[in-house]
Amino acid sequence: ILWSSDVILFEDELHDNGKNILTVRIRVTNSYFYVLQRLWVRVDGVIFRLKETRL
Repeated sequence: ILWSSDVILFEDELHDNGKNILTVRIRVTNSYFYVLQRLWVRVDGVIFRLKETRL
């Protein structure tokens, strides 16, 4: 791995009713690069959802 980074792009407490976080993880090597975007949503007593997009 030549370079890697984890970045929080967005985070919100949803007015104390849950949590919402959008992160990106990037890794670079000699032969490829990898990008993972993760959206994590929790609304108290209603829903928990994790959505991932990879390149």
